[in-house]
Amino acid sequence: MQSLSNSPRAEILKRVFRIAGIIIPLGAWVFFLFKQFDQLQAHEWNISIPGFTGSLFFSTLYFLTLALGWALLLKSMAGEKYISKLSVFNAMRAWLLTIMSRYLPGNVWHIISRMAFADQLKIGKVQILSSSTMEQGLVVIGAMLIAILSFPFWPLVTMDQQWTSNLVLFLALFVLGLTMLHPRILGPILRWAGARLHRPELNWDFDYKTIIRFVLIYALAVFIAGLALAAVLAGLGEFKTTNLIFIIGSSALAWVVGYLSFITPSGLGVREGVLTALLVLVFPLPIAIVASLLFRIVCTLGEFAAVVLFLGFKRLFYPKIV
Repeated sequence: MQSLSNSPRAEILKRVFRIAGIIIPLGAWVFFLFKQFDQLQAHEWNISIPGFTGSLFFSTLYFLTLALGWALLLKSMAGEKYISKLSVFNAMRAWLLTIMSRYLPGNVWHIISRMAFADQLKIGKVQILSSSTMEQGLVVIGAMLIAILSFPFWPLVTMDQQWTSNLVLFLALFVLGLTMLHPRILGPILRWAGARLHRPELNWDFDYKTIIRFVLIYALAVFIAGLALAAVLAGLGEFKTTNLIFIIGSSALAWVVGYLSFITPSGLGVREGVLTALLVLVFPLPIAIVASLLFRIVCTLGEFAAVVLFLGFKRLFYPKIV
């Protein structure tokens, strides 16, 4: 008997949800921009090229930091059998060459794509899968850390009852995430998964300090992404140093919400909507809208720039590395 998950009807439903995950947020944005067209046209724009140049720099640095973070995490989880063979350089290359596939609906294809590099990296596919899964949790925790630390510097207008409730929920999720990452909880889960799947390599001999170290690495990456958003606002002539922490926190919070919207590819549309709603607390609506959309474009350009820069560096200094 054919299972429901593999039935033609289930496959059709999956495709419908994937298409809807793209069309609905993009359609909502087109409608929203149409409604706000007069405000966008009436606004006096003050464009600064150095600001946009800085945003591309920080965006590129953001992706290079993420690539380095995963490479170090993979090496940490590799085990004695693989650790001496694994090249951090090659792991970064695998991460960068597959990152664009995250724009496919499901937010998992960049992880699956990395497993194709298992032979090149001289490591098992299970280590790549487990480290990539761990990476997602660590990035979310790191982003939540940045958002939480920024909350005291947000405008007072946000500190109403609803925002207070959201802050309490956010803190609870952050504490829960850190708790789940503790070796006494995560360790048994990984050992159970390793035994169930007959994959002892899933067992990661780690301590809590190592976990926290990786949370801080990913928090640093999210912080750099926030600087890219600040530079975008500078490019629009609207940046003030007094708003820097708020901007960085808004970027982090929007990233988390966009990531958790699994139906949309890379949070497309959702992240921009959340970011607009946050930025409008401080900036004029036209600025909030355009900054959110430009931030997505800058991040996409930063992905390409990170790949080109990294491969160019490899060709110049390490041409013999496959």
